[in-house]
Amino acid sequence: MKKDNLQTGIWLIGIGILALTNFWWPGIMFVIGLSMLMSGSIQWAIWPIGIGVIALFDFWWPGMLFLVGITIIVNAILPESMKSSEDDDETQDATLPDPSASSEPSDASPTPPAPASRTPPPAPTVPRAWLPTRCPACGAPLTPTEAIWLDDTHAECPYCHTQLTPK
Repeated sequence: MKKDNLQTGIWLIGIGILALTNFWWPGIMFVIGLSMLMSGSIQWAIWPIGIGVIALFDFWWPGMLFLVGITIIVNAILPESMKSSEDDDETQDATLPDPSASSEPSDASPTPPAPASRTPPPAPTVPRAWLPTRCPACGAPLTPTEAIWLDDTHAECPYCHTQLTPK
């Protein structure tokens, strides 16, 4: 069963029960928590369910301490693979695809450059004398050592991240 279908069903039934019982607050927190729990986000389900319990029993002051403590314990005990399925999606988005994996040309738009904190590529094989002394977009001074090199013929301004190519 797909997670989207499961969550849709939980939301429809949950909203129906809330409407039938007129238990909107804190009932909506239990619907949110159950939806997160069923999608595999155990660590994120703790908060809406916990807030629902705290609101139900009007247990705010010590209840928030218990909720923070439970969150810390769950994060310490759960293996990384069980904490959240969203974490896997984020790490997959953060990794770039292997260009050697596909031999066919892609019609997709180019991937935006990575942030400036990545490691620079190996020493150039072509001269980098084409680099302008000032960024054409922001006017900042550019040197071959300060520029962010995407490859031997493409650089980026370290200040405004404008892509620079030889002319």
